[in-house]
Amino acid sequence: MSEDPLSRDQADPALARRLVQLTEAFYAQEAQSFSSTRKAAWEGWRKIFSLLAAEGRPSLSVTDVASGNGRFGRALAEALPQIRIRYQAIDSCAPLMDEAPSWPASLEATCFERDLIAPLLEGAKALPSGIEPADLLCCFGFLHHVPEERLRLRFVQELVDATAAGGIVALALWRFADTPAGAQKAEAATRRACQELGIARDALEPGDYLLGWQGKPGVWRYCHSFTEHEAQELAHAVRGQASVVASYLADGKTHDQNRYLVLRKRA
Repeated sequence: MSEDPLSRDQADPALARRLVQLTEAFYAQEAQSFSSTRKAAWEGWRKIFSLLAAEGRPSLSVTDVASGNGRFGRALAEALPQIRIRYQAIDSCAPLMDEAPSWPASLEATCFERDLIAPLLEGAKALPSGIEPADLLCCFGFLHHVPEERLRLRFVQELVDATAAGGIVALALWRFADTPAGAQKAEAATRRACQELGIARDALEPGDYLLGWQGKPGVWRYCHSFTEHEAQELAHAVRGQASVVASYLADGKTHDQNRYLVLRKRA
């Protein structure tokens, strides 16, 4: 990159806050309908399960950042029933967390209701205090809601910091605009949203879009579509503390909707 994203002078804090508020309003309004589409395990999780199984741990401390309805925790417990899991679920949307059914017997869950993005906008730590350093820290379906490249980089650094030495950080980066058809669909929705909301399209950063939900009028959420270069930059930003142990595409009908980055924090 030709510039330091941590010192960009063109960032617009007011716009970033508005994008975050749009997304918060979306989840508050559509928590039930969204959760109903988020029940099954993701295809890309299987490699993470296999990696953990190969380590042979009798117990596991897991932090699920932006846990939603907790489906990753349930899928992990089902995939590795012999492992005792201490599961820390963090999410800002109480209705989504309330959607979580009873936990499997091998999983001991602690839930933290926490706004993860607002502290980032203020230059503070995003994660709640008091969480246990994680053997596995995962963040799926969330990084695309963090506005501004500089904030995403800072957030990933914090995720690595919250992982135990020798532990794993697993990230999923959504690539919904990676194809011409996907980009065209996302751009059309974004232009409609910008016109409706009074936001200048060119005020958004490259890769930023406003997406609708199930064709409902006036329902928008901010999403960033990651490029391969951006995935490499995230890994590069924490190279002093963690190394990439796996990088692969998975999920969706085409099995390539997410770029997974699996990092090992150095001991």
